[in-house]
Amino acid sequence: MGEDAGIDSASWRGMDGWIAYFGDLGPEGEESAEFIAKQVVVDRLQTFFLEPGWRFLKDIEEYDRSFHLDFNDFVSESPMRSIEKAIVDSPEDSLPCIALAAARALESQGVFCERKPQSPIELLVPRFTGISNLTGMKDLNSASIGKFLSVQGHVVRVGNVRQQVKSLVFSCCKCGKEFTQGFKDFKYASPMECPNAPTCRGHFFRPMTSSAVTCDWQGIRIQENLRDDVREVGRMPRTLDIELVSDLIDSCNPGDTVTICGVSKALNVEAGNNAGGRASKAKTHSLFKLYIDANSVASSGRSRKRRRKATDDDITDEDLTAFEEISGDLNTFELLAHSICPSIYGHELVKAGILLTLLGGSQKPETTEVCVRPDIHCLIVGDPGLGKSQLLKATTNVAPRGIYVCGNTSTTAGLTVTMVKESGSNDYFLEAGALVLGDEGICCIDEFDKMGSEHQALLEAMEQQTVSIAKV
Repeated sequence: MGEDAGIDSASWRGMDGWIAYFGDLGPEGEESAEFIAKQVVVDRLQTFFLEPGWRFLKDIEEYDRSFHLDFNDFVSESPMRSIEKAIVDSPEDSLPCIALAAARALESQGVFCERKPQSPIELLVPRFTGISNLTGMKDLNSASIGKFLSVQGHVVRVGNVRQQVKSLVFSCCKCGKEFTQGFKDFKYASPMECPNAPTCRGHFFRPMTSSAVTCDWQGIRIQENLRDDVREVGRMPRTLDIELVSDLIDSCNPGDTVTICGVSKALNVEAGNNAGGRASKAKTHSLFKLYIDANSVASSGRSRKRRRKATDDDITDEDLTAFEEISGDLNTFELLAHSICPSIYGHELVKAGILLTLLGGSQKPETTEVCVRPDIHCLIVGDPGLGKSQLLKATTNVAPRGIYVCGNTSTTAGLTVTMVKESGSNDYFLEAGALVLGDEGICCIDEFDKMGSEHQALLEAMEQQTVSIAKV
């Protein structure tokens, strides 16, 4: 990219904008085939954003750190036919191209007047949502590394917010040359040689810690959603670690159902268990684990003020048609009650009680500090062999969010929340239990009479619908 007359090199259209997203050009410079190919993509996307695609950028303000793009809309309107394949197969190259094109389009429209590539403000990042093809956790393997994909699951663990080093200035101990070293995926690595080589052959460098550029980082863990028809016999539900950065921090809570779009990557197991990944064991072990570097997070968690208020996205056309047909039935309540576990004949009163438990009462306006619980609890008592367990399992399948546990094998921590100490540091994080995972849904506890002292852990959750944690 030659610097045209009138284009400031420190602008997003200049060389500094390119280096901010892609780093140094390398020995071949602007003559390299990779640079020329990326420049063609950036130019075409910039032209697209300025004319037909300006609606994707019109709401961005000066200091926004990201902007959201609907994946299907962007792919269908993009001038490049291969853009979908490029995003899925090469997200490390395609996402910076989209971001740089958007930054240049915004700068030409006078939006990025004060925001420069060399400023400490974080770079603009495109965040894709609405990918229809979800990838199951059982389908994640070595072929998925480096791909842009979407996964869904329950949040079972949320870590504390920490700071990761993105770049650091080093000083050569021999010639005194200072230079900046970037760390990809926050993996610390000391420089191998001095930039003045072969004039200077220094191999020892002093880090200038005061010059470190950091960003917020948070780790969460999700567990796959399994129904009875897809659950694998003899296997525990799979879990997957997710890394959140920048404005994605604190975007979900334990118990939320989330859809994560991001890049699948591999991390050395020993490096992942030690802060900063500087353990010497990591160099001698070749065992790696998969994780997702999140690009966007869509959470189903709702505040209590919005509770039980359906949105247009929650109801489909098929649901509206079914509502109209059911509303025309004279015995609507009886029809709904009989629809719960139809394989068990009778027990109309029990099914009616379960139906009322699923629906709950009307949410009271939060005008006072006193919490008025609108939901009811249901206790099913009966002789063995009457189908109590089958009714509970059918209830969890009917509810949008349902958790089934057996009381004789449950613990207090397994029902509420577990405080777990993170390996490699002294930080504690929360791991959700059955009640937290069933928040805004239903939690069915079988063999309730076989529980020991675990009943005490349910008092607060059943009365106040909260779980309190005190850790000193």
